[in-house]
Amino acid sequence: MSAVSSCPGRIFVTIRRKKSAVLGVTLVTAVVFLCLQYNVGKDAVDEDAKIQPVYDERTSESRSFASESKPVQFISNHFQQPQSLQRQSQQQVYVGTSRKQLYVPPQRIVHFDLKGAPPKVSYLKQVFTLIKQLGATGVLLEWEDMFPWTGPIKELAAGNAYSKDDVKEILTSAKDNDLQVIPLIQTFGHMEFALKYNTFSHLREVPESSQALCPSLNDSLVLVEHMIQQILAIHGSVTYLHVGCDEVFQMGECPRCRPKIREDLFLSHVSNVARLVKKISPHTIPLIWDDMLRHVPAATLSMYKMNTLVEPMCSHLSHRYDHFATLCELLPAAIPSLAINTLATSRGFFNSTLTEPLLSALECSLMPPSSVPILTDPFLWDTLGRCQFPGHGFFLFLQRFNSLQREIADFTNQIDKKRSWLTTYNVRHNFSSPLRVDELLLDHPRLYHSSISMLHSAIDNLQSVYDNFTVAEWIEQNIWPLIEKLDKIQSDGANLKQRKVWQRRPFPILKELERFGLGKGDFSSNHLTVNRPLS
Repeated sequence: MSAVSSCPGRIFVTIRRKKSAVLGVTLVTAVVFLCLQYNVGKDAVDEDAKIQPVYDERTSESRSFASESKPVQFISNHFQQPQSLQRQSQQQVYVGTSRKQLYVPPQRIVHFDLKGAPPKVSYLKQVFTLIKQLGATGVLLEWEDMFPWTGPIKELAAGNAYSKDDVKEILTSAKDNDLQVIPLIQTFGHMEFALKYNTFSHLREVPESSQALCPSLNDSLVLVEHMIQQILAIHGSVTYLHVGCDEVFQMGECPRCRPKIREDLFLSHVSNVARLVKKISPHTIPLIWDDMLRHVPAATLSMYKMNTLVEPMCSHLSHRYDHFATLCELLPAAIPSLAINTLATSRGFFNSTLTEPLLSALECSLMPPSSVPILTDPFLWDTLGRCQFPGHGFFLFLQRFNSLQREIADFTNQIDKKRSWLTTYNVRHNFSSPLRVDELLLDHPRLYHSSISMLHSAIDNLQSVYDNFTVAEWIEQNIWPLIEKLDKIQSDGANLKQRKVWQRRPFPILKELERFGLGKGDFSSNHLTVNRPLS
């Protein structure tokens, strides 16, 4: 049988004779298929677009309760391999990965750590308005030594603490912005602001450290009760009172506490503090940080009825690591980060669709950017440099200061490490080339005057936010060391240039090195070789 007479053969011949028609049908079919695919995708996009990115209290609360039936895990903030993500995603709901599975917590609280650096009341009022616009529902006010303590604990108030009228004005502003106020006082660890004084030093768990209270002393609870009473007297009837209890580094070390189990010491003290709160304000719920509970067995927590006494919160860092630490961040510099985090928490996601509400809240009306490139502009100096949010002057100042810091670091590195005429060794032995010293100091006048100008600019931008004590502290930590370094370089260079004749080598061995066995050295013939000309 020939190929043409077979069925496949006849089909092949037909296609060859009518190939134009076949190609046309194929093309039409492909177009129809693409249109169908486009409509399916468009429907999905339209359906996704119906999900509102803005949630009011009712919708966010209902979604948060609905999500409680599933475990929630936030995405790690680093890149991972696809297979790793696939393994982790099984039986887990990741926040923000799907617009159809958004999680918006009903309570979105902003923590203000006020210890040792109180923002002015006028500035806090501006920030309260901003965070409310971005979706915050409340503020956590950590007062520490900035509260106007009175009576037997008046010593706890710093010299620049808020007055009672200041506190009332802050609370009124929070209420005007419909922000729930949660006061925070430390009642176990981080008690340096009280235990540093001789009056309360006998309450320390460890005599050498003012970090933690001894939970076995009755007077410890007397101090805590005074604080709770005074806080609640001004704040009134609050739903929550945060009593700290995080990072209790010294526990179970004094003679009274040593025989007891650490977990029992901690939970017993927390129970006593919680009961004090309930005694003074029966409808107030005590909150504590969660870090000290993470490794306590569930059975032990149940024995102390922790679930009925307190509610835990995840702990995080503050603008001071503790009472004795220097400032690690300032509020006006953190406003863009605070805005992004508050907005993302309030909407359940963060992407380009939130650029407009973010820029609107930060008052970026003058040449607003089209996006917020967090990865390529991590400090957002370029993106938000023209915005007018509260404290924007200091935020922009930090970009210039960062650049000056790098310039001075490079300048001092050249002098200390890379160039050989103005090092510590040259200065110690007063031995260098005046011509080379002049070359090294060419950039000094410009950098010095820039530093002085930067100091004045810091004062101008910070005085609307903080009192002079806080402004001076930040300058002393950040700008003044640069000026001192430049002053010393100038002085060392001037001294080196005064010398016109120099001693012969080698120089005397540094006295501090003698204890390492180098000895004083000598110039005897055994140690020096004189090169004589060849005869």
